[in-house]
Amino acid sequence: MPRAVLAVTLFATLAVLAATQEAKSADPAPLQLTAQQDHKLMMQALGIESLRPGADGMNPNAPNAANYDESKANPYPNLPDPLVLKNGEKVTTAEQWWKQRRREIVEDFDREVYGRIPKDVPKVNWEVAGATEEEVGDVAVVTKRLLGLCNKGLPRKPEDWGALRAWAWGTSRALDYFETDPAVDAKQVGIEGLSRYGKAALVAMAYDQRFAIGFIGSSGEGGAKLHRRNFGELVENLTGSGEYHWMAGSFLKYGGPLTPGDLPVDAHELMAMCAPRPTFISYGASTGPGAEGQWVDQRGSFMAAVAAGPVYKLLGKKDLGTALFPEVETGLMDGELAFRQHRGGHTTGPNWPTFLAFADRYIKVSPASATSRR
Repeated sequence: MPRAVLAVTLFATLAVLAATQEAKSADPAPLQLTAQQDHKLMMQALGIESLRPGADGMNPNAPNAANYDESKANPYPNLPDPLVLKNGEKVTTAEQWWKQRRREIVEDFDREVYGRIPKDVPKVNWEVAGATEEEVGDVAVVTKRLLGLCNKGLPRKPEDWGALRAWAWGTSRALDYFETDPAVDAKQVGIEGLSRYGKAALVAMAYDQRFAIGFIGSSGEGGAKLHRRNFGELVENLTGSGEYHWMAGSFLKYGGPLTPGDLPVDAHELMAMCAPRPTFISYGASTGPGAEGQWVDQRGSFMAAVAAGPVYKLLGKKDLGTALFPEVETGLMDGELAFRQHRGGHTTGPNWPTFLAFADRYIKVSPASATSRR
């Protein structure tokens, strides 16, 4: 794999969020709140008195035990159609998708799911603080340590961004830097992440069309999994005080009094926002030795990928090619949308060789550019 692509995967770019910015003297002092206190403030801002409990994935005898019965998994069977405008008109051209429908979907995700970037977000100025040459596995890479920003520690408004949107924004600002670095072909930058970083990687891929390819690992609820699925982790888990910070405050509504079925969008439309770029949805197997379990809902994410397929096809690309859930280690790799479960647990490791073969169809390095990076 080209070193420029490997060097900009999500685990590297998330370092931008660890940097700090000196607060101005006119800024109010940050509030010292616990997660529970901040969660309560957000509920009050939304006029919510109580939320439904999330699924309990540890105790099968609990009243709110996680459901793993497919016959009970789809209480909201009708997904929003990514190719129907809000006025009911069918989207039949790429122009309609880009100029109308995609913008509607982005607005819904901004307002109700991931939140909006603050209007006064500070400008990021990059400074290379140091560089080292090392190896990741048997691949030579160059790691550069960069400096950037954080918020001022004040409570957010209901439509303000959550952590996933902020992380995605951070990767985009890193990509801004890569566009200035002659060692990187910024038009061939891929993004990768596992678990919560798989969620962030998918959000980044969806919002920033400059990312050329995505490797989305075990992202589950809040990522590739359909919100409307009652299987494993639920929307109600994300609206609780332990995970609400990942999402917009507005998202709390769908853990009470509204339901996941009231959401105007779902995960398949997040994947559709990635079209027409190649996107590989990766999971560990749900059964067998070393399985990561069913909490992340592998099938629900596959269903989302199937439902995103029509947008890829509208834009002249290939979808998964089937609606039949594949066997473990049977990859659906022929189109720009790809899906594969591997054995080996909650990791992307066993799927890396498959992803690299997939990426090789799209990420190319000319001899001249390769020589310039040595």
